[in-house]
Amino acid sequence: MTGKGRSDPSRRRHNPEKAEGVLVSAVGSRIPRKIDKIFEDGWKEHVPLSMLTDSYCESREAAADPDKMSWTMKHGRVALASSSLSTVKSELDLNFAEWTQAWRRLLILIKRYFRKSYLNRWRAHFNHIFSNPNRDRYWHLFLQYDSSMRERSTQESIDASVFQQHIFDHFVLEHQLQPSAPQPLSMPQGGHPLPTPSTRRAEPPLLYNSTDRPGPRNSYTNPRHKGDKKFFRCFRCGRAEPHGPSTCRHTSQSNGREIIITKPVAGGPWMLDGGPLCYKFNTASGCPKPDCDFKPHRCSLCKSSAHGAQQCTA
Repeated sequence: MTGKGRSDPSRRRHNPEKAEGVLVSAVGSRIPRKIDKIFEDGWKEHVPLSMLTDSYCESREAAADPDKMSWTMKHGRVALASSSLSTVKSELDLNFAEWTQAWRRLLILIKRYFRKSYLNRWRAHFNHIFSNPNRDRYWHLFLQYDSSMRERSTQESIDASVFQQHIFDHFVLEHQLQPSAPQPLSMPQGGHPLPTPSTRRAEPPLLYNSTDRPGPRNSYTNPRHKGDKKFFRCFRCGRAEPHGPSTCRHTSQSNGREIIITKPVAGGPWMLDGGPLCYKFNTASGCPKPDCDFKPHRCSLCKSSAHGAQQCTA
């Protein structure tokens, strides 16, 4: 008999059963559902690390119901009102502690939704940066490299376990062209201005088991991509350089014209003429959705509806 004040086993409990002595993960329990959903759907959208830091994951914004989010969540994109996200910092402004917080959550998400070999490749990428002796001095370069690698992995096949020297060198060159940049370190063997993991013989010590090391690069297959894809153009500036639109620092297009797309909200959609732009339409893979909510599709470089940025000749 169920009396007043007694618990009814047929009723759903609001709080879970308490287990004495059980410790919970402070990191895993605070991953926002809207971010988790992006990885559940295959990590096809770029997730800024600024949305995986302690401060963001503990915010009211992070607790928003994903089922009540705007239409951008249909494609896995985090796009709330500007007023809600205006305080979210750029992932390129994270300090080392914030970056580490975010990466702990990111590895949890990759482990949850992808195979072990793919997790190990991203662990290796993390270790390349974490254990680099010049990390603190050139922290902003490693942030740019990290962001570019994660963004590009959502659009093309790329082996995260291999330190992509040409991508890093692109950011090194931009850094050296800045008048206020500190003088680079002495040139090591190989001619690179910064010692990088690719020039060091020792393996990074963290997060590896000897049996979990990723295989050779030619055995790599991205779980979401089939075959090799050609080097893609940045759909913000139109240049075929090793950077993505989120890390693009150019002030004009490759043809000298004005850049016409903006991203006013961290984690939100790219905008063209005041409306959301289908960024997938402007990538090498194109938009696969016949019922895309961002139609009419338009080129991010010239506004044409006849082609995307990869085919644009303007």
